[in-house]
Amino acid sequence: IVHFVLVYFVVPSVLKRNPIQEETFESLSRRERKSVFTCNPVHCLRSAYIYKHDPPMVFIYDGKADLHKANPSIGTYYEETHRHPDGEEHCK
Repeated sequence: IVHFVLVYFVVPSVLKRNPIQEETFESLSRRERKSVFTCNPVHCLRSAYIYKHDPPMVFIYDGKADLHKANPSIGTYYEETHRHPDGEEHCK
């Protein structure tokens, strides 16, 4: 009975207060460089050596974000941008 009351009354009230926001993979991967694909070394090697993507998907290394290049045809949207003293964003 306690379980039923929790599931029937408490869970819906919590879900109403915190609605789930849906976001596309593309918009999320433009902000975050870590994904299921970039954290998988086999997927990255296959992208480079079997499919010969240009640019290939690059494995994630902390501090090496500048190695990532966007390639929307394979689902890689993240690209590191750097600000120069003139205030403009330039891709490295």
